[in-house]
Amino acid sequence: MKAALFKNAQEPLQAGEIEAPAPQADEVLIDIKACGICGTDVHIAKEGSIPTAFTPIALGHEPAGVIAGLGSAVSNWHLGDRVACYPAAFCGQCPACENGREGLCFKSEIFGIGRHGAMAEQMAAPARCLVKLPDSISFEVGAILTDAVSTPYHAVVRRAQLVAGESVVIIGCGGLGSQAVRFCKLFGAARIIAVDRNSAALEAAEKAGATDVILAGDEPANKLVKTLTAGTGVDVAFEFVGASRTIDTAVRCLRRGGRAVVVGIGTEKIQLPAVRTFVGNEYELRGSMGLDLQDLKDVVALVEAGKLQLDGTTHGISINAVDSALVLLQQGRAEHARYVVTV
Repeated sequence: MKAALFKNAQEPLQAGEIEAPAPQADEVLIDIKACGICGTDVHIAKEGSIPTAFTPIALGHEPAGVIAGLGSAVSNWHLGDRVACYPAAFCGQCPACENGREGLCFKSEIFGIGRHGAMAEQMAAPARCLVKLPDSISFEVGAILTDAVSTPYHAVVRRAQLVAGESVVIIGCGGLGSQAVRFCKLFGAARIIAVDRNSAALEAAEKAGATDVILAGDEPANKLVKTLTAGTGVDVAFEFVGASRTIDTAVRCLRRGGRAVVVGIGTEKIQLPAVRTFVGNEYELRGSMGLDLQDLKDVVALVEAGKLQLDGTTHGISINAVDSALVLLQQGRAEHARYVVTV
């Protein structure tokens, strides 16, 4: 079958042929209809900062499609079912999985990293990873729900536990950050301040519901946030960059008793204000890693109910165009909010 194959970092990604998968007893075979392209794919293919379990490997961890085959132990799904798939094969048995925290499963294998992914004509996945995709939701939207939308939902609703009426700042308004703006608005944030170095990203954030925007530059963003909030700061700060500097900025944006939620992934060590400042203000710093299965179910329900509008946020491309899209994403020249590989 045809797939977008990663072989070596910084080399052009190419479409190639790999053997079609055969589902194990507890798995299903999915005819892939759409797969979102994520920043993680850029880290793998263009930066080489995330290793894969083997090469060549089919990339892609944002799958949506139709069930085309059933393992011998699968009884709760049927051929032809439309599905979205959780971005990793979690074990379903460890303490994290048993408590509904699939994002913390130590045995999980991320599609496109630990096992073949969804930038291919077909993919095998454990049946426990599937969520039914209603007919009213396109495969393209269904694909981005599996990570690009569910990850910021997890950050806003589960980790930050946003309360209606609170004020927030969102640092980094790319794909994930712009979706976080939507969720902050949907769940009642009174003030949403968007911070980014890219004016186009800030325009998108305004369209998504940001009440204020700050173009990051020479003046520290936290000072500008404090000015906007009459010196008090915000209740919640979200960081979607993954850099020590911006995490420090997020904390410095907080009011006394505020909480910062870090979603961005990076390799730098976190630098925080002095202990007496951090403790004296009762700041909170929370990590937010990916999503849990319930998050994906929740966002599917929100879209189905018409509470979350995502039509027009995707742009379909072919497997042959994946490398060009990754280059645009790496260079910050992407012309569309979310590229989706349509198979």
